[in-house]
Amino acid sequence: MTAGESEINENLIVNRVERRVHIRKEGTWTSVKLTPIEYGLLECLLASKNQILTRKDLIGRVWSPGSDISNRVVDTHVCTLRRKLGPIGRDLRTIFNEGYVLVAS
Repeated sequence: MTAGESEINENLIVNRVERRVHIRKEGTWTSVKLTPIEYGLLECLLASKNQILTRKDLIGRVWSPGSDISNRVVDTHVCTLRRKLGPIGRDLRTIFNEGYVLVAS
């Protein structure tokens, strides 16, 4: 690992200095290209593993203050993040009528 990299689990490495994410798919490390919003969501979820974050929490932490962001916008970004993370995306769970949680694996 290089400076700034943190191994989150055996299938995910996040480089917080370069804001890069790598996932292991079928034994091979692959770089995942995330938008700034997707990266911000991932950082929030990683910082609060196993804790439910409401959509309002995520909006307040990821978007600029005063942004007029709807819940559906959050849902769309989380869906895209989940897809980009591949198998790791299964650990990003939707909690009906509450929000999202990243389950530690």
